[in-house]
Amino acid sequence: MRTNAELRATRELLEESSRINERARISNDLHDILGHNLTALNIHLEVAKHVCKGKALTHVEKAQALAKSILQDVRSVVSAVQSEAEIDMKGAIEELVGELPFPRIHLDVCDPLRVANPACAHTILRCVQEVITNTLRHSDAKNL
Repeated sequence: MRTNAELRATRELLEESSRINERARISNDLHDILGHNLTALNIHLEVAKHVCKGKALTHVEKAQALAKSILQDVRSVVSAVQSEAEIDMKGAIEELVGELPFPRIHLDVCDPLRVANPACAHTILRCVQEVITNTLRHSDAKNL
């Protein structure tokens, strides 16, 4: 039962880490591709502004404003994705201890407890597992 809970918690941690890494990769790719092309577009529109006159100049200025706005939107989305790129440690720990019949485990974990580094998250989960294992092996504790 304990090994099963450990496996489920580790699987959940790995799945969340994989999702986060994939979202970050896609976000970075979009930023690199769109950011580069929108910046190039802005440069070309800046040049066009200097050679256009009249009604064409108005359209070039609108196009440049739109391109700058889109670039800012891309940057905002990338920032939002990067700020969400953290692992929910509270959920992983709750998954680990959720079905253990003995000892009764009382969690006092701040909410949210999020960790950005998957290796650190894995280490924290292993430390919690070690505490539980040592309690089971070396004490007759009813509560942990």
